[in-house]
Amino acid sequence: MLKQELLESVLKSGVWGTIGPKSVSAAEAVAQKVSAKYGVLMHSAAGALEIQLRALEIGYGDEVITASYGDPMNAMMIAAAGATPVFADIDPLTAALSPDSVKSVITGKTKAVIADVPGGNPCDAAALENICKEKNIKLIINLGDGYNTALNGKPLTQYAFGSILNFGEGCALSSGEGGAGINNDAAANAACYAYHDCGRARGEGASLVAHDILGGNMRITEWQSVIIETGLSELDKILADRKAKTEASVIKDSLVPVNIIDKGVSSYHALICRYNKDKNNGLAINAAVEDLCKGGLKTCRPWKAMHRQPAFSSPYFKKITGFNGKYGDGGLANSIAAEDELVWIKL
Repeated sequence: MLKQELLESVLKSGVWGTIGPKSVSAAEAVAQKVSAKYGVLMHSAAGALEIQLRALEIGYGDEVITASYGDPMNAMMIAAAGATPVFADIDPLTAALSPDSVKSVITGKTKAVIADVPGGNPCDAAALENICKEKNIKLIINLGDGYNTALNGKPLTQYAFGSILNFGEGCALSSGEGGAGINNDAAANAACYAYHDCGRARGEGASLVAHDILGGNMRITEWQSVIIETGLSELDKILADRKAKTEASVIKDSLVPVNIIDKGVSSYHALICRYNKDKNNGLAINAAVEDLCKGGLKTCRPWKAMHRQPAFSSPYFKKITGFNGKYGDGGLANSIAAEDELVWIKL
């Protein structure tokens, strides 16, 4: 059935809103695509990350570690859940979260670690999983749209307590906006479902009942669910095209691609390069990015060193998290350097 016909079938069904059969079947299909057992479709990737944290009962007084140079959403959603972001550094070669840096900032309050797959490249999920198991904390991997990202022949979902996917604009599979919370644990998936559906467990219909979960409305529509499920059939071709574009990319002498971890497989969301102005006549990075865009390369600098961002020193941040300290640059040299050196070429 064509996508248009499926959208028309939603129209004729009368189930136009949320929590219909399409959102359930699409969630199952997405989970299967990334080799996981369970999935819940959300109104955004940020919402998907929030319910993963809430499923772990993470909140006020808890700490969650994430990379300073990483997806800004990670730190924002940690704070939105009422917990305190603790910033770790990245590996200078791969731009992914450094396991050694994670170990150095774990405390008795640490409840979880959130790792990214920068540009679709795998983090050192095996080392992070071992650290988390040793310390009895949970690993969450923000896959973005890294459907095929793997390490040691295993999908990254196999290393984590939970993962999230992004269906936002510009992603390989886009519904305009949306996300998915992915789990291999039935109880965690049930909690994620309740948190995204006003506290209701699956199967309760439209009636509100007494429930021990205070959930919100983070549901996705049936329209978007159809787009996501049908889009899965085109995904492998899109990812293959990205890989081909990467291999054909014209990289200047001033741009050196970051490494992919040994035995890692990338989904090629973007090609991340380190900029060397000495090989580009001293041209400042912002000017170099502008020149690259004019030359036809879709170039940007999407991430920042988050520990330096004003939101994490604001009175409101301190109020909702109870954090009374001050973030400093200590131990985060690679994240600071990355902000000034790394260029992303969109594929």
